Amino acid sequence: MVAGLVLAVVARLYLFPIDRNQRATATLQSVTDIAEAIRTFKSDFGQFPRDLQQLKSASRSYVHAAATLSDAWGQPLVYRIEAGKGFILYSKGGNGIDENGQGDDISPVSN
Repeated sequence: MVAGLVLAVVARLYLFPIDRNQRATATLQSVTDIAEAIRTFKSDFGQFPRDLQQLKSASRSYVHAAATLSDAWGQPLVYRIEAGKGFILYSKGGNGIDENGQGDDISPVSN
């Protein structure tokens, strides 16, 4: 029974390693799309949205209503405005730890 469990775990890790890569790819696409929505919002209003939710609640929808503002691991994206510099947007990555856009964090985007 133990051998069967070990075999199942090994098979999952080595035969199906796509989960992490698929999540990273989906998150990178999402971060890229949301960054573009932030830029468009700024172009329209002359300022960055105060938070990502404002992209959905503005008079014009900047992201699809069903779009998630979280990464593929279910964690909210990190977004902050840096005075005089623009904005920073990234995912904490698979480990869920905010490493300020470093480590396994995905796609630190600034503008």
